Amino acid sequence: MSVARFNLGWVLVILMLGSEWSHAQIRRETPARATRQANTLTIVWRPSPSPEVIGYALYWGLSADSCTNRVDLGNVTNVTLVGFQRRLTYHFAVAGYDASGEESPWSNQIQYSRPRTIPTLTLTNRLQLQHVNLTSTNPVLRLSFMGQADVSYQIETTQDFQRWDVLCITNCAQEQLVVYDLPYHPDSPHRFFRLRPELE
Repeated sequence: MSVARFNLGWVLVILMLGSEWSHAQIRRETPARATRQANTLTIVWRPSPSPEVIGYALYWGLSADSCTNRVDLGNVTNVTLVGFQRRLTYHFAVAGYDASGEESPWSNQIQYSRPRTIPTLTLTNRLQLQHVNLTSTNPVLRLSFMGQADVSYQIETTQDFQRWDVLCITNCAQEQLVVYDLPYHPDSPHRFFRLRPELE
């Protein structure tokens, strides 16, 4: 996880830091679907009314009792975070500090988990099928698709639509063309193929 510049594709979490830090309140807002960006969280808070507060620090951890990671943010009232791992829940709190480094009590904690959504197959990444080297002694059926970053794919085959066998599993660390060849014979029984994406 790292700090990124503020951008428009975010999940917004507002930390309400009033004059009594220990009684801070949280309000969540989720932008419209068109402006969302996966794996990004923006935290926003109201500035402290105390003139002695010169900056803010973000504390985070993987449980409510382990927020031991500290990031000095300076005199700002928002931060955008990126790089969250899946299947983990992150906990956050914000504290203000004065010129001597003394910190206020934490705000109340918030938590965030990276959304788990199954990517849709589009015209650009659906499974393509072609025959290759039909005149050679080793003709193949070539299955190919454009894989999206951070997605695991399974190519499956069936003859009766009752039982599906997995031909291969590919984990895409980045957007890339994935090609899978399997032996072909004109007398082979008819087979059907499908592509199943799943977030890692």
